[in-house]
Amino acid sequence: MENRNNALHYKMYKSGKSIVYAGLATTAAVAGLALANANNTASAATVNDQPTVEVANTSAAKTGNSDQIQSATAAVSAASDNVVKAQQAVSDAQAAVNSANNLNSDVAAVNKAQTAYSDALAKRAAANKNSVDAQSDFDQASANAEGAITTAANAQGFAANDQKAANKAVAYWNAISAETTSAQASVAAAKPQYDQKVSDAQENYNVQSAYVADLATQTNNLKSAASTAAANNASNADRLATAAANMEKKFNSAAYALNTDYAYKLNSAKADVQYFKNLEEKNTNTMNAVKDALTKISAFLTAKAANENAYQASVAAQAAVSQTEKAYLAAMDAHNLPNDKQLEKIETQAATDANWAKSYQHQLDATGYSAASDAVVNATSAQAALTSANAAVSEAQANYNANKTSANGAALASAQAVQASAEADALVYGTVKDAQDNLKNVLKQTVSVNEGTQTVQMPVSDLVAIVNQWNTKSAASTKKLNDVKANLAAVKDVQAAVDAANAKLATANANLTSAKQAYQDALDALNALKPGSGSDSSASSDSQGSSASSDSQGSSASSDSQGSNASSDSNASNATTSDAAKPAGSANGGSQQAAAATLSGNKAAAVAFAAKGNAAASASREASQSDSKALPQTGNENTAAVVALGAVSAMFGLGLAAKKREF
Repeated sequence: MENRNNALHYKMYKSGKSIVYAGLATTAAVAGLALANANNTASAATVNDQPTVEVANTSAAKTGNSDQIQSATAAVSAASDNVVKAQQAVSDAQAAVNSANNLNSDVAAVNKAQTAYSDALAKRAAANKNSVDAQSDFDQASANAEGAITTAANAQGFAANDQKAANKAVAYWNAISAETTSAQASVAAAKPQYDQKVSDAQENYNVQSAYVADLATQTNNLKSAASTAAANNASNADRLATAAANMEKKFNSAAYALNTDYAYKLNSAKADVQYFKNLEEKNTNTMNAVKDALTKISAFLTAKAANENAYQASVAAQAAVSQTEKAYLAAMDAHNLPNDKQLEKIETQAATDANWAKSYQHQLDATGYSAASDAVVNATSAQAALTSANAAVSEAQANYNANKTSANGAALASAQAVQASAEADALVYGTVKDAQDNLKNVLKQTVSVNEGTQTVQMPVSDLVAIVNQWNTKSAASTKKLNDVKANLAAVKDVQAAVDAANAKLATANANLTSAKQAYQDALDALNALKPGSGSDSSASSDSQGSSASSDSQGSSASSDSQGSNASSDSNASNATTSDAAKPAGSANGGSQQAAAATLSGNKAAAVAFAAKGNAAASASREASQSDSKALPQTGNENTAAVVALGAVSAMFGLGLAAKKREF
């Protein structure tokens, strides 16, 4: 009894331990499930709450900066335009420096003349040798062509030693060639006909010959039959004899025709063909003679021209030696510096051209053309302005609808005011078509135009063309006169002109440096408005560690993806380095073009950035309106593991509880 009780107590003790373990496991499982749910709730709350704050803050920041972005973008655009203008001023100043330096090149002109003198001596020696060789070739060609020229001279009656004898001979032989070619063409055209005649005559002769042979056979047969009949005293002997006699007469007639008429026609046709063959051969020989004569005369003329050119080259080489003594006059000509007589001629020409242009313009003004042309220009301009104003209103309305700020509202009101003014102008000037039709009618009118000593009737359109021609001519002659006078004035004190040009270049370079710095400042101000810009993305440093004022790397923080410096050019020159320190004659064209291209790209990037900022602000406002919605639950990476562990523990505890019930 006692042993049974001890055993029962032991089993109850073990079961109690299992129940305790099961309870602990179940508690752990429930705690795990609770912790997992709490972790998910906290994670979801973090994800839901934090972006809402960020969106709200970002929206507030971007909305607050939209007007500033537009203002900064306008400042960048204006600064970029100023840089382009400053670069053009530098280019113009550099061109002025180059022009002034050219005027100061008298010494270089003298040195050039000395070099030309040495070259002239060498060229003269070579020209003299070429002249000797050319003379020898000319003498040989002259002897070869003498016969051809003499033949032509005798035929045409000109002197063989005439200076133009060779040219006259060429004309003569070309005429012979044309005549022979024409005759040869006639022969070629007629020959097939006569060949056909020979063929036809031969065929007729052959047919007649066969006919005669047949008659001969029949005659012989009849004679033989008649002889046989006579020998046999046949009744038809006389009839056969008569038939044989008639057949013989027929034979004789046909044979006579064959030997006379048919033979004559055949021989006559053959004679004609032979005549054309002879004529063709004669023409061929004539053409060969013509070609030979023309070849020899052509060689003579070529040798004559080469001889003349060689002689002229030797004369030019000799003249070049003496021209070096006139180096100063050559320099004057090179710099467009005429003497007094030449200047007077240029002035007279400019005045004459201007008077003719004024005269024709005065006559054109009397036709009403100017008023009609101005009407077309005004109507076209008014229509273009109205179209632009309508587009501006549409754009301003769209901007205001997207972002109803006071600045956008003011911009819309301003655009509408411009639109109203443009509509009024369009009504005043009328349609472009009406103005163009009126101009066409004016151009069709016929007017009397005074052209010096005579009056000419012409349409207004022709008078317009004449006015344009004379205006162009007058502008060209006036420009030439002004250029000449400017050179004459500058050459009086060349060094002063050089100094003045260099001073202007230094000023232009300084202005360019200031404009580039102003542009960089405006660009930095715009970049500062970019959301997220701060100490980690400073405008003064990029991933390469080079600033906007450094040209060693040519990179700038204002262009993250490309790293190109807005103030540097293709030569990595820096906007902060004074261009005034460069030599007076240095060229800036390449660097200025590269800088202009960079500025243009950055300007476009700034505008795009401003547009992107406005779009981001609009998107942020929409996001802030829906930030109360639950964001997707991301959870914790350990949630699944904890849930699985809790489920296994719960199953284990329930199993132990079931085991307990067995006891």
